Amino acid sequence: MDNLRSLIEGILPAFLLGVFGGFARVGRYGIKSLRQLAGCLVVSAFAGVIVHLAIAETSLTSSVQAAVVGVSGYSGGAILDAFVGRIIIGIKHMPGPGAGSVSANEDRNEKD
Repeated sequence: MDNLRSLIEGILPAFLLGVFGGFARVGRYGIKSLRQLAGCLVVSAFAGVIVHLAIAETSLTSSVQAAVVGVSGYSGGAILDAFVGRIIIGIKHMPGPGAGSVSANEDRNEKD
């Protein structure tokens, strides 16, 4: 129970900052339906939590972290698209299994 409570206490501020960022975006661009509002707020809250988790262990001050989380909530899906792009680039540049070791083909060529 204490673990759940500490998890909620850690994520709730980021969740709310993301939602406030989503409301700021709605205030600026407007909405056409309640479904669009709900979708915007869910994506904004999710983006806020993800960004919070990504920067939680950095040396940024808590006020700067809060600003970054709020802006990520405002940008909503765009920040998630950027994260996915960075993750894909990181995966493409990861060394494969056995990287740094001699491959079987190179080993056979040296024996000939």
